Amino acid sequence: MDHFDELPLAVFPEGCSYRAAAQAALTGDDKRTYCGYVSAADENIRAAVSSGLGVGILPQSAISKEHVILGEGDGFPPLPDVHLLMIQASKKDGIRRMADVLRRSSGSTFGHNIVFA
Repeated sequence: MDHFDELPLAVFPEGCSYRAAAQAALTGDDKRTYCGYVSAADENIRAAVSSGLGVGILPQSAISKEHVILGEGDGFPPLPDVHLLMIQASKKDGIRRMADVLRRSSGSTFGHNIVFA
């Protein structure tokens, strides 16, 4: 962070739990940031990080071999675990089946250890 006046972030759109957790951690750490790249697609965020467009905030499980996890030794604060909640609002058969599959594999909440990359 020493070579940047402001740190570019590759983030999901406003309202994302990962983005909110990272911005709170960085603000508390007095780091100035800006959104260098925004996308709702996980693959796009990963590509932006790979291309050097910004530091991403991703679940550790989404980090590829070419990414580097940035931690306290690199000047980044730790990030909290983020839990996503799935709410099934539709009774449509396809949505109900998909929700059942997700619940069986993960329960009703999805915990993610998110990291800066």
